[in-house]
Amino acid sequence: MALRGFGYQTLTGTPQPLIGSQLQSAAIPSPDYYTGRLDPGSQPSSAYLTVYAASLFRQGDHVMVGASNSFSQGSTTPVDGGTVQAVNASASNILVTGLMRKHSAAEWVILALPVAQVNIQNGASGTLYLGEDNTVGSGSGTLIQTAAANGTMQIGSPGLGNMIDTQKLWVTGTASNTILPSLLTI
Repeated sequence: MALRGFGYQTLTGTPQPLIGSQLQSAAIPSPDYYTGRLDPGSQPSSAYLTVYAASLFRQGDHVMVGASNSFSQGSTTPVDGGTVQAVNASASNILVTGLMRKHSAAEWVILALPVAQVNIQNGASGTLYLGEDNTVGSGSGTLIQTAAANGTMQIGSPGLGNMIDTQKLWVTGTASNTILPSLLTI
């Protein structure tokens, strides 16, 4: 197991993935060179995704890509997924293989890793809400935990062999507040 930090993240005031970034522009995966297809029976596609925070991702990470409502409980809109092959933080892009469709600007690229523990340090402004999807808030049915200003939250217990899927963790709180998330990877 290893710790993985992401630096300070700024909240937007609306639900957002705990570890994720929005696409700055549309992304179109390249089809299989021989068949022209993007389905699972073809060679993996590749696409450069221009995101606002490429530094959140590392080579080998699995990511999920889709509109925020695609990640809601009961959504019938499937999300897309792939593997990060390269990260160019200075150009704000990541090379992802395995995507199966086009993606629009403002869709989310979310880190999708199984982890043993999640730690979040809340900033000085207001309550932080952690939930399972993009409906997280004080009255949400997917609310997992809250942290007061300058508080912390921790979910998971590596001693019990827990596994938490990072793509299912969404946060919201006061706009411009900062949080400091970290993960204990498996």
